[in-house]
Amino acid sequence: MTATAAPVAQATGPVAQASGAAPGPGGGQRRPFLGFATDPDSRRAIAMAAAARGWDAPEVVDGGLDAAHARLAAGAAPGFLVIDLSASRAPLPEVDALAELCDAETRVIAIGTRNDVALYRGLRALGVSDYLLKPVTDQQLAQAIDAALETLDQPPPAAGAPQRQAQVVALVGTRGGAGTSALAAALAAQFARDGRRTVLLDLDFQGGSLALDLDLEPAPGVVQLLQTPDRLDPLVVAQAMRPHAAGFRLLAADAPIEAALAIEPDAVLALVTAAGAEADVVVADLPRWLDRARRAVLRTADHLALVTPLTLPGLRDARRMVALATGLRAGQRPLVVANRVGASAAELDPGEFAACLGGPLDLRLPEVPAAARAAAEGATTLLDAAPPALARPLAELAGRLAPEAVEGAGGSAAHRGGGLVGLVGRLAGRGRR
Repeated sequence: MTATAAPVAQATGPVAQASGAAPGPGGGQRRPFLGFATDPDSRRAIAMAAAARGWDAPEVVDGGLDAAHARLAAGAAPGFLVIDLSASRAPLPEVDALAELCDAETRVIAIGTRNDVALYRGLRALGVSDYLLKPVTDQQLAQAIDAALETLDQPPPAAGAPQRQAQVVALVGTRGGAGTSALAAALAAQFARDGRRTVLLDLDFQGGSLALDLDLEPAPGVVQLLQTPDRLDPLVVAQAMRPHAAGFRLLAADAPIEAALAIEPDAVLALVTAAGAEADVVVADLPRWLDRARRAVLRTADHLALVTPLTLPGLRDARRMVALATGLRAGQRPLVVANRVGASAAELDPGEFAACLGGPLDLRLPEVPAAARAAAEGATTLLDAAPPALARPLAELAGRLAPEAVEGAGGSAAHRGGGLVGLVGRLAGRGRR
């Protein structure tokens, strides 16, 4: 769709601080207000609300998220942004991508046609000030604009105030048998041992093994909740978690193939958000088959590790996975972890593996059959029976994936990364600095 500016009347008003243009991220002058909508009635309402609030010649563009992304990529971000989600099939990941083109002071209001509590919560978690259902009126938009502008004058949180913002650590294996699930459980145990409130989340709803490995029951009804994401309340999700003796809580499901394949990205992101509502760290075990929903988690997680064997097929798949993850994460390369080193006679030399991979092996964890056997027999994690040769790199991996969680003492870990759980402020919340 070609973006065309809708004609609007020039307006005057008392909102002096909102009406002046300011330097944009690229050093140029940014517009104080910019709106996007896919229908003329919404464009008219947006223009009237902006004009009534004192913006001079507010610009409202014909288009949705694609048009907004193209426009912001070509120029400076506005001080205030209205976006239309109506044409988007996966609004949360697309809004999260749009955040990279905004600056710290940008305030955002979204409009759309989906009456979905999970979508609303997901947008709020991404820092969007409000979400309004179409058809919208200029009065509704004006009230939402006033509420969003009021946050500019609110004082920042007091120093040392507790932060309720979980970090999301995602792990994905390059091949089956890489030991990703066992490693995810061991990391969850490590974080719990360090005093962090930890949730272990098995995102392979059809073939995940964590519940079986840890002798815990999969939560009934999780897939049904994902199919009706308006019911994804943090309290309901917390009740579905199963506590483990190692100190973390597990959330896993056992779903038919058809149901697992029908889950939308927004629902999975909402589940991760709800799972981290009362946690410091969420460890997400992702399946190797990365559909749209799992790619959304992979892209928006705070920290990501790819787990690979040092075999030739592992090298091939690691190269593909690194390229995919780096592209999804705006050039940010994930950690690459060589796991179960020494398990196969067909392993490549680590230096040769890294050279062919085109980047370093960030960490190597040895194969320790005795620890694996003890974990399987006791329905516990590798950490419980790990000798120093395994315990040390496990602790190092935990520190590299979520350093704030390991170094912090008391209270929740502060958010530092890509922003999936909590009021992370990728669009508006960055203005809290």
